[in-house]
Amino acid sequence: MFTTHVEKDKEGFYTSVDPHFLDHCGMPHYNPDERWKHIPFSMGLPEHVREKLAEIENAVHKNKKPISSTGLWKPADKMLQVITHRKPTYGGGFTTLEHVSMVEELYEGWPMLLNFHLQVLVLPNGKNLTRKDLKVLHFFTLGLPRKMIAHGTQSSAKSVERRLAKIKDILDNDLMASHGLRNTLHYLRLVPFLLAEPDWFAIEERIHVHAAHNLDIDK
Repeated sequence: MFTTHVEKDKEGFYTSVDPHFLDHCGMPHYNPDERWKHIPFSMGLPEHVREKLAEIENAVHKNKKPISSTGLWKPADKMLQVITHRKPTYGGGFTTLEHVSMVEELYEGWPMLLNFHLQVLVLPNGKNLTRKDLKVLHFFTLGLPRKMIAHGTQSSAKSVERRLAKIKDILDNDLMASHGLRNTLHYLRLVPFLLAEPDWFAIEERIHVHAAHNLDIDK
């Protein structure tokens, strides 16, 4: 994880964009003379994410209140989780503090074991969980009944039961053989990874606004 800073002036132009973040996006360092008002297309973000960012930044300018957000971005073939805190300044602009993490380094490192070509999760024991297995486990870790899991995965309740039994056999080791599937998932620290995405092979870039973490205005 690393931390970056971004600043905008009262006219809405970027005055500073942290070079560390631009390096991860595969972009040249920013010069204030370029007068960016919005994130450029060259950064590789989809239009709906760019529009959401512009909406958030305009709200900070207009309302002079801080806004925090969490985003999932994929610049330069890297999936990044960006937790952002924007604070207005007395001069009319705002400062931004961003905590950036490589998604593959989160969730106990499980994303690093995803094989996107074969669409499987390669387990430490050499066995694989398929894309369908992971979808079923996502709903299972949410605590949904078998019928709802079946509906969400376009299968029958009986086939869900068989798949869960198969998954248990794949995950089992000598230590966890006598435990249930739920305990096995907790033991392997798979639960946060399974809950994070309904389909790890179809991740969409997005940004969500949440409560601001700091209500002070920067001088």
